[in-house]
Amino acid sequence: MVHLPFLSFVLAGCASSQVKGGAAPIEETQQQGNAEPVNNIRVSSFILGVGDSIDIAVYRNDDLKKSIKIDSSGRIMFPLIGDVQAAGKDIFRLRDEMQKNLYRSS
Repeated sequence: MVHLPFLSFVLAGCASSQVKGGAAPIEETQQQGNAEPVNNIRVSSFILGVGDSIDIAVYRNDDLKKSIKIDSSGRIMFPLIGDVQAAGKDIFRLRDEMQKNLYRSS
């Protein structure tokens, strides 16, 4: 029986300070009366950037549980698959790419 690796990601902290699309600060949009509540932000729309930290867990492989910070080149290093470009991707795309690479390495 072949076990497919299952990755889970948790965004531990984010150093990115800009909102995609150059949105105006919350205070400015609230004064204009067209602000969206902060709780409408979707995780899937968050793009990883340099300095962001992510927690990675691989199902049934506790030795692959890591907390990794995206380096200045936008990459992370993960055991069994090496360097992975992380900056500029959302967490779900990064997860899917890492799952494929882990599956190939097993």
